[in-house]
Amino acid sequence: MPADQKKRTVRLALPEPARNRAERQAARRHRSLEDHIECAAKRAVETENEAQTLLEEVSRSYRAQRPRAGKRGQSAEERLEELRKLREQAASDLYP
Repeated sequence: MPADQKKRTVRLALPEPARNRAERQAARRHRSLEDHIECAAKRAVETENEAQTLLEEVSRSYRAQRPRAGKRGQSAEERLEELRKLREQAASDLYP
């Protein structure tokens, strides 16, 4: 972390089994429990941000594809019905 970034303290209460697992993981990595939990929290936030970005990209792509597929004026219910049919078809194909 760059030296000019400020850190804020966060109080965290973990169930005993979770704390024990975190302590074992920290020990295997030769880190303090605090450093291990800080890294885990950073990874969780980054992962959530990446997932949100991917979902937004998929949504944009889907919305851009709809007019090209001639489905510009579909209502939400019509789209859901189409997705239900696709799901049923996929299930039927995969699990005959």
